[in-house]
Amino acid sequence: MNQPACILSQGRWVNTAEAWFGRPASASGADLLIARQWPAADWQGKVTEKHTLLIDLTLSPAEWNAAFTKDTQYQVRRADSKDELSFTIETRPDASAIAAYADFYDSFAAQKGLPLCERLYLNQAAAAGVLHLTWASQHGVQLVAHSYIVSQGRARLLHSASQYRASADGAHRSMIGRANRWLHFQDMQALKVAQCSIYDFGGWYAGQTDQQKLQINAFKQEFGGVVTREFDGIMPLTWRGRLYLWLKQLKQRG
Repeated sequence: MNQPACILSQGRWVNTAEAWFGRPASASGADLLIARQWPAADWQGKVTEKHTLLIDLTLSPAEWNAAFTKDTQYQVRRADSKDELSFTIETRPDASAIAAYADFYDSFAAQKGLPLCERLYLNQAAAAGVLHLTWASQHGVQLVAHSYIVSQGRARLLHSASQYRASADGAHRSMIGRANRWLHFQDMQALKVAQCSIYDFGGWYAGQTDQQKLQINAFKQEFGGVVTREFDGIMPLTWRGRLYLWLKQLKQRG
C-alpha cells in the first residue's frame, strides 16, 4: 500500500489510469491520468475541490467507539449482542463475488432511483488489487453490503447498499439500520488489521441546500471523524491525451 495503485481502462480513443489519494509511481500505457482525492492540486488543468470525512484507524476500536454518538454506540452494541449478524470481507473478490455484490447493489439502486452499479469498473478495480467487499448477514441472508477502494493505507467507501427499503416491517427495517452501522464498525476493525490507517466515508457535502445530502452527512457524522478537503482532476500524459482533452473542451464550449 506504499504507492497508489492505478485502475487501468482501455477506451476507444484513449487509455486511462485512475489513481486514488496521490500520484502513482507509474501510469504506463495510459494517455490520461485521472486523479481522485489527491491531497494537493499539484498539476495543471481542471481541478475540482472535494471533501470527505476521515477516521484515524491507528486509534483503537475503543477510541473510535467513544467518538460515535450515543445512539450509534447503542445501535452497534445491540446489533452485536442481539441481532445474530455475521461479517464477511472479500479482499480479493473474484468475478462471481463482484457479480453477487453488483446484483445486490442494483436491487438497492432500483428502489432508490439511483444509477446501477458500474460492473466493469468494479472488475477493473479488482484487477488492480484495490477492491474490497464486505457484507453483514443474518442467518445466511445478506442485509447490507459495502465496497471500498483500498490504496496507500487508506480505505475509501465506494458504495453502500442495503435491503432497508425492500422491507415493509418497521422492526426489520430498524434491524437493517443497526446492521449498517455495525458493518461500518466491523469494516474499520478488519481494515485496520489489513494495515489501513485511514477510513474514508467516501465524500462529504460542503453545501447547505441539498437536504438529502445533509442527511447523509448527518449519518456519517454519527461516527466522528474529520472533514478534509482534497482534489480531483485529469492530466494528459501523451499527445493523444492532450488532443482528447482539447477536443472535449471544444465540444463543451460548442
